[in-house]
Amino acid sequence: MCLIVFQWQPQQPQWLTLAANRDEFFQRPTAVLQPWDSHPHMIAGRDLEAGGSWMGMAAGLRFAAVTNIRRGQPETAPRSRGKLVAAFLQGQDSPATYIGQLQQRAHEYGRFNLICGDRQQLWYLRNFPDIRVEQLPAGLYSLSNAELNSPWPKAELARQQLQTWLQENRTNKLSPAESGWQLAQLLDHQQPWPDDQLPDTGVPLEWERWLSAQFIRAPGYGTRSGSSLLGIHQQLGITELAFDEQADIHSRQQYWQPSTPG
Repeated sequence: MCLIVFQWQPQQPQWLTLAANRDEFFQRPTAVLQPWDSHPHMIAGRDLEAGGSWMGMAAGLRFAAVTNIRRGQPETAPRSRGKLVAAFLQGQDSPATYIGQLQQRAHEYGRFNLICGDRQQLWYLRNFPDIRVEQLPAGLYSLSNAELNSPWPKAELARQQLQTWLQENRTNKLSPAESGWQLAQLLDHQQPWPDDQLPDTGVPLEWERWLSAQFIRAPGYGTRSGSSLLGIHQQLGITELAFDEQADIHSRQQYWQPSTPG
């Protein structure tokens, strides 16, 4: 993922509300959201080049998502950051145990932000510019290609969009399934931000402009999917809308564990 916004409220019936966009080169082979043949209890999209994932959920109300940290040109690393999501969802360790073990070898992966959790706890780990580990208290968070809650314009807008959506949903009372579809389309702002509001991440200015949008449309690169995670009582749902290079939807997927709410 490249932009995530979420409300974490572990003491509330609706304990997780998350919307995210994944940005990637269109030539990179990808499988849409689905159960994995090798681990059918895990539901996630799949990067067919490196074998990992950017976001997913698994039995036991477990979920995880990762973003890269942008600092100049992409770096090479011994291990793909997408494997972090897959390893947590395929395993049985608690989020605290997984994060505790991972921080000892976090430097082996490309620059990343990782969140992983379950019904009781949610943890954050980054590996650049230094190791930061935090168990997240209840609150509203944004995560892009810098550290947690960095005030990038598109991330600040995402916080406003989610707050507005939450307020409106208290009145509209959408079903969980409908909420999942709406959240997957929440981060839809396609306009770049003015130059004086752009972050400086070490990429050329033209790319800094393209990448400043929430929904990116750049040559050969862009927002390939919008996704959501919704935790309500003892159920967790994941939704994905996959986009082509013209920003048209070519796949719609939604799954719930352990069953589909009404």
